[in-house]
Amino acid sequence: MMALPKLDMVKQLDFNSEVRKNIQKIDSVISKLPDKTPRQKVFKWMSETHAFKDQEHVALKSLQKAIELGAEVGFHETFVRQTKTYPLFVKIAAIHPTFYVENLVRDMTERIQTMNADTGSLEEKLTSRELEILKHLTTGIPISAIAKQLHISQNTMKTHLRNVYRKLSVDGRHSAVEKAQKLLLI
Repeated sequence: MMALPKLDMVKQLDFNSEVRKNIQKIDSVISKLPDKTPRQKVFKWMSETHAFKDQEHVALKSLQKAIELGAEVGFHETFVRQTKTYPLFVKIAAIHPTFYVENLVRDMTERIQTMNADTGSLEEKLTSRELEILKHLTTGIPISAIAKQLHISQNTMKTHLRNVYRKLSVDGRHSAVEKAQKLLLI
């Protein structure tokens, strides 16, 4: 059987598992991370930032390197998702104020406020299948093609869509995707 290529999410999960197994040897785990591409370098430096957040000077040094490279290559969303390291980003913005870093902090602030404001705003949670369908809606693929990809009938697809629209209190595909993105479901 042919092995599938490891996607970024799988690599992240493998890394997290490795760190949990070898928490005492975190330096060695991080040093083994690849650092050939800009994405790999940023991932490695962000891993150091997370691992050494209790040692602020070390974490800030790693974060600064990641941000500098991220600014060069245009990373944005990668950093905005790092809400757990928000205080460190704010300190970097105070130490080295640049338009790029201030933009990141502003967008992170908005993301955190949205997460806090919208937490639990759905009365009825979406099922895993409904979330899967919702993610497919973002692609713009016709509903019939999504049903085929998911190996479900048209009627089952319609039932899932009705449930998604009802739970999100929306009237169609575009408003469902918009609201799901606002709620950080997708």
